[in-house]
Amino acid sequence: GSPTITAASFDAGSISKTAAGTVTLDATTTTNALTLSSGTLQGSGNITVNTGGAFNWIGNSTIAGTGTLITNGITTVTTVGADVQVNRNWINQGTINYSASGGNDLDVGAGATMTNAVGGIFNIASATGSDVAVGSGALVYLGTINKTTASLIAVRSNTFTNSGTINVNDGTLQLNSTPTNDGTINVASGATLGTNGNALTNNAAGVIAGSGAINLTAATLTNNGTIAPGGAGAAGILNVTGNFTNGASGLIDIEIGGATAGMTYDVLAVS
Repeated sequence: GSPTITAASFDAGSISKTAAGTVTLDATTTTNALTLSSGTLQGSGNITVNTGGAFNWIGNSTIAGTGTLITNGITTVTTVGADVQVNRNWINQGTINYSASGGNDLDVGAGATMTNAVGGIFNIASATGSDVAVGSGALVYLGTINKTTASLIAVRSNTFTNSGTINVNDGTLQLNSTPTNDGTINVASGATLGTNGNALTNNAAGVIAGSGAINLTAATLTNNGTIAPGGAGAAGILNVTGNFTNGASGLIDIEIGGATAGMTYDVLAVS
């Protein structure tokens, strides 16, 4: 069947949705454990996964409705045979571990907004081609994103503005829009931040740092904030493929402590 819970509030120790069909939660719901591995969980009530709790979300399932999903604990998202579909607003205040494969995506649908809030952590450890896909939905980045595997993962969205911290620690994180940065982007040695050939603007409050690569193809990185090759207190070479424009407020933070490029002094290399 397709049960509906309509009480004003519903405090569940655990919720497990593992069969096909639809469950509707119109009640304001709190839980310590939520599992979604098949069918649809929908409704008008907010669903809160408590601090210290867990949300395990497996592919071939959808969360929908007009209520908001609020995750404060550990969320594990894996895709098995199909995308996971976000068709309601989602605020993450805990940690999301996104590990997908087979070209199946974390898909944010029309009218939905996924917010990684201040203090929230979004760890991306998926295989190449298992992306974060946003059609007519929206992404809001206020917390921390960590790209941790040697794969190419795209964030496919119409707009992308970072107001938190992005750590590209391994592989390639590709932003398939015209991204802007109001926060901090760290690109580690051997890692790449890509833009799919789009321009990247580093706004006045933005910092782009590290010893990795930024690949704009033939587009332009415009710096109105701070570019720090190597990062704070470390010498390094930050490679930019494309064009570079330093605006009137732009700062290039170069450290010099010797005569060896990338070891004792910083380099911003544009080609």
